[in-house]
Amino acid sequence: MSEYIKKHKSFFIILAIIIAIASIMVPLLSWVGPDGLERVLGDYGLPEFENFFAPLGIDLGFEGSDIVLGIIGILITTVIALGIFYLISKKEK
Repeated sequence: MSEYIKKHKSFFIILAIIIAIASIMVPLLSWVGPDGLERVLGDYGLPEFENFFAPLGIDLGFEGSDIVLGIIGILITTVIALGIFYLISKKEK
């Protein structure tokens, strides 16, 4: 596995940079304005929820929990993508 990482070192560095930029930019861009669902709720006079889990009665208990969930989602997606990349590259050999 270490030879695999050495062979694809530049790929992992670029991927880490992309993940870092996405982890910072996605939450910041989500604060720019209401998304489509929030806009429709506002147009029809329906109540807007503070976060996705509010209707279920789940409170994550701290400010910035949406940012943390976003970062966790990005990391899970990255791990799945790397797993698929690894399986495809191993199958080609």
